[in-house]
Amino acid sequence: MFREYTPEEELLLCCARTRLEPPTAARVSELLEERVDWHRLLALARQHFVTQLVHAHLGERAQDVAPRIFAEELKRDFRAHVGRNLFLAGELLRLLALFETDGIQVIAFKGPVFAVDIYKNIALRTFDDLDILLRKHDLARATKVLASAGYMMWHSGSHVKDALDRQQHAIELKFVNATQKHLTLDVHWELLGPQDACKLDITDVFGGRRVIQLFNRKVSTLSPEDVLLYSCIHATQHMWMRLSWICDIAESIRALPPINWKNLAEKARHAHSRRMLDVGLLAAADLLDAPVPAHVLRRIKRDSTAEKLVEQAKWLLFEEPEMTMRFHALKQIAMKERVVDKLKVFLWFALVPLPNDYDAVRLPPQLIGLYYAIHPLRAALMVALTDPKQSDRLMN
Repeated sequence: MFREYTPEEELLLCCARTRLEPPTAARVSELLEERVDWHRLLALARQHFVTQLVHAHLGERAQDVAPRIFAEELKRDFRAHVGRNLFLAGELLRLLALFETDGIQVIAFKGPVFAVDIYKNIALRTFDDLDILLRKHDLARATKVLASAGYMMWHSGSHVKDALDRQQHAIELKFVNATQKHLTLDVHWELLGPQDACKLDITDVFGGRRVIQLFNRKVSTLSPEDVLLYSCIHATQHMWMRLSWICDIAESIRALPPINWKNLAEKARHAHSRRMLDVGLLAAADLLDAPVPAHVLRRIKRDSTAEKLVEQAKWLLFEEPEMTMRFHALKQIAMKERVVDKLKVFLWFALVPLPNDYDAVRLPPQLIGLYYAIHPLRAALMVALTDPKQSDRLMN
């Protein structure tokens, strides 16, 4: 499977990194001399959440060739994201101080911690909310701390839909600030859910945590191996449809302390997520020149399925295909090596009710159990109405 990228797409790939090496910088200069659709480039940068990096690399380079409106909108986006990033970082530090006072151990990940730790600049990574990990037995105390800080559990307005959503996201709760509804916090007690058919041991995650500096405060975050493995699994969960997720993997390899590749492979094996790790590493190496060690790449390329999945990801990145249930299920199943894990993913897609089942068929709370019959019927109907040739074309 081969797809030739347009100048806009290739520019985006060149810019999706914190630093341009000389060959990449030279290629950017060549591309700027071509006929670039600046409107599409900006739209792609927004779609793939890399406007901050595009601004960092093209803000000055493209001044003489890009239209004024492109530069103005890019700068406006950049400043808006910087302001929000700083606000969220300050809010995270406020909440972490409250948890510490109450004696609750918390690991902060994604969001501002990831931007500072991996991108080395809070302005260069776009994020919209905050994420923390704690031990499940601390959840009740953490909820009280959040209530004192002005947060309440998120509600959709329907008890039934909320129950289905909690079942779908069985590893986390979403909290929203009572006065600033755009300010949300995801509280996790696991990193991976049952639909992922893989698991990271939380005891090991807390045992391997490290401390970084976020402005004037020391903050606990994930180990290098956990950051990299989780980033690969997270990209898989979301179908590799956003360049920023691949950029996260590439920048993690560049920025983190020396990665113990043997330990990483063993951790992935125990988590039943080796192929997800391998696809992430290979995609980051192929698309963004991530410095994955040669011996790791040789091992990955022994798995022909992993190579095929990376080629699909590279082809689909800018295609915006329709995310049918059939296509999503097939992709997630293909990411599993073990038959038992493939079966777990299939059964999750086939049997477990989703919040959008409520949108389609609204039942009162006392009949919520009927969604276990409704969902399989809806799933079968959606698969039956989907053109199998479309999913097969995307998968092959």
